Amino acid sequence: MLTAIDRSFEAFERIHGVKVTIHDLDGSLAGAMDIKRTRHRHPICAEIKNSPRGAACYHYEYTALRPQLDTLPGGRIQRCHAGLVEWVMPIRDDQKTLRAVLFVGPRRWEGSTVTLHDEQKEPTNALAQLPVTHAEEAAYLLEVTAQLAARVAQHLQSLPHGGVHDSKDRQSSLEWLLYHHVNDAINLGDVARMWGVGKSRASHIVRELTGTSWRELVTQQRLKIASHLLRSSDLSVQEIAGRTGFVDRVAFGRAFKRRFATTPGKWRRARDS
Repeated sequence: MLTAIDRSFEAFERIHGVKVTIHDLDGSLAGAMDIKRTRHRHPICAEIKNSPRGAACYHYEYTALRPQLDTLPGGRIQRCHAGLVEWVMPIRDDQKTLRAVLFVGPRRWEGSTVTLHDEQKEPTNALAQLPVTHAEEAAYLLEVTAQLAARVAQHLQSLPHGGVHDSKDRQSSLEWLLYHHVNDAINLGDVARMWGVGKSRASHIVRELTGTSWRELVTQQRLKIASHLLRSSDLSVQEIAGRTGFVDRVAFGRAFKRRFATTPGKWRRARDS
């Protein structure tokens, strides 16, 4: 069943012919929307992210962009390194804390007079498949994206403070954390803070919800995503290890063989056979 937030996103996508992505920075929206919305889902974006060029995407979205948003309360229109244009809007709470980042797009840019933050370095050949945006649409989409962000901010302010307590919401927030931060150094303390409990209690809750330990749960999620990347992308084993949170290729190979009784390389070759 769709939530009010998901219905808003679906309606926005249908009306404006774009994809909506939201980076939920603290897990507050877990359970309020489809977790797939935390990743760019447009086929061109997905293809780039599953290629060696994807590292530049992740670096920009998760590292370089965040500090820039402090000076952009009204959002901006930007062109990524691959040439895709998107509308970006920060979402803050009443304490001015950055809680989420909204992305809308993509489009293709051709000679418009609207101010554009340009990161383009190596445009993808697939750009021709995208509709061209013009000055009037660009300004309009920035306005309606701000309205959508305000709706999400209003939802965030309506949430209770002091952590997530309902078991269903805890399950959703746990899934969010594992999905959205699989390549980060997440730990049980992050779960405890998200739920508003101590680390010992968080450990018990994780086992109650999943039937396994926190450490094993993280490893399972990382291997699940890694096996998908081995089958669906041309990334090297080293790159996949880095993207899924393993300290190096050796640690990745060891964990992978324990789980699948084969090496990542043999797993990939089986795909191609």
